[in-house]
Amino acid sequence: FLGHPTYALAVVLFSLLLFSGIGSMLVEKVVDPGRPRSFLVPIGVLLGIIVLFRFITEPATDAMAGGTTFERVGTAVALLAPLALAMGMPFAIGMGVASRRAGAPTAFLWGINGAMSVVASVFGALLAMFFGINVTFGAGFVAYAVAALALVLIVRGLVRASQDGAAIAAASPEAAPGDGHEDAEEREPALVGDGEVRPASG
Repeated sequence: FLGHPTYALAVVLFSLLLFSGIGSMLVEKVVDPGRPRSFLVPIGVLLGIIVLFRFITEPATDAMAGGTTFERVGTAVALLAPLALAMGMPFAIGMGVASRRAGAPTAFLWGINGAMSVVASVFGALLAMFFGINVTFGAGFVAYAVAALALVLIVRGLVRASQDGAAIAAASPEAAPGDGHEDAEEREPALVGDGEVRPASG
């Protein structure tokens, strides 16, 4: 579509890296840490974009096949931008959730993400070469669907923990003042000037 493999590699890598980075930066504006269910919104949108991308890519590239190089590059960036923007959010959300746990191996998770990024790029190219682009799209959709299912389970755990904490706090309120519980100081005996001990009032 872009006329040369070098153009394709440069445009695809540039678009994915740039817009996925922007997506990671926008996570704090999209999700609310106080509402764990909001974590599910970006990955749900991503799954929808993947399905939409599958159906609009071929008509769009066919329509722009006769355009100039600049027009075809612009079309490729426009197609990849929303997909990459949404793809940048799940990892940032996952790392944010993992960091809530004491002793979470966040450095290990970063390493796994980097390693799998390399493996997945090679695996995706092999799938496209041997089975076609449709199978590759399907594999990508399944991978993100599995990630979405894992996030659903994590969010359910967070919501349950929050509800349990609220129930415990409501069941054990602090003692209100004036309910008969007096300070220890008020119960201690007082010394008068001649050394005689006199019981404190109250």
